[in-house]
Amino acid sequence: MSCKEMSTYRQQRKQISILNITEKMEMTTKEIEHAAYKTFWKNGVYMVYECACPKTKKRQTRHRERVDLLCFELPNTWKCYEIKNSVNDFYSSASLSFWGDYNYYILNADIYEKVKDDIPKGIGVWLVYKDKSMACVKKSKKQERKFTHEQLLFAMTQALSREYKKYRKILEKKDK
Repeated sequence: MSCKEMSTYRQQRKQISILNITEKMEMTTKEIEHAAYKTFWKNGVYMVYECACPKTKKRQTRHRERVDLLCFELPNTWKCYEIKNSVNDFYSSASLSFWGDYNYYILNADIYEKVKDDIPKGIGVWLVYKDKSMACVKKSKKQERKFTHEQLLFAMTQALSREYKKYRKILEKKDK
């Protein structure tokens, strides 16, 4: 093989390699949620997905903003996670629901490299890898909670009740 052919061959292999990495790094929100559940649950964290913000006198609308993942840890610590599965999703106009004592993004490594300079100070980052393992690469700074402990506990209970209702429907279908 000539030097020119070798160079062309290496470039093609590099492009194939990049495509394989990109294909493996793309994950759906559900896949990222599953990875987060496995990671946090084994560490004794209680959580719920798609939790609507607590109702207050100012927030009485039917469609309240939602946090992708709300977690409670003892002693009395609330963490909010926003899952972003693409660069467009990261830069979208959807509101960020960072109401907890600690607030994080969950991203894959490819997205993180493209957006890391735009992550606000104080917001942490968890990376999810192609094998669905996760690691915290940037710790969150403690922030003032936007809601009281009781309000967040009630919102979490409402979300868990919604999930239980979905589960009951599945069980009822199986019984028929």
